[in-house]
Amino acid sequence: PEKIQLVKKSSSKLNLGGYIKIGKPGLILVEGPQSECEALLETLLHNRKKLRESHGRKVDSATFMAAGNVVRKAKTSSERELPKKLEQLEAKDGMDKIKDVCEKSGLLGSLEEVCKR
Repeated sequence: PEKIQLVKKSSSKLNLGGYIKIGKPGLILVEGPQSECEALLETLLHNRKKLRESHGRKVDSATFMAAGNVVRKAKTSSERELPKKLEQLEAKDGMDKIKDVCEKSGLLGSLEEVCKR
């Protein structure tokens, strides 16, 4: 849908990589310069009203929020741990992948908190 395309297009423009998991809960996990990650969140927050409406009728919700972050200094983009382009993950397998990555990067607590909502 339109939400997924916005996330993918915006991430690509900002040179961010990582994962987008569709379903409930939908999750976005990105890696790149901190300023670019913050710019992605701003873009999503700015566009959420537009994403909630389609041709004058309400569609599925579009709530975006920052659940947590880890700042790690990398000298080059080759030191990234996540995919260089945003990869779409599906349901259960996607959740397992996101959980593994969050555990390795210290974001597991943030992930668990988001999943409780």
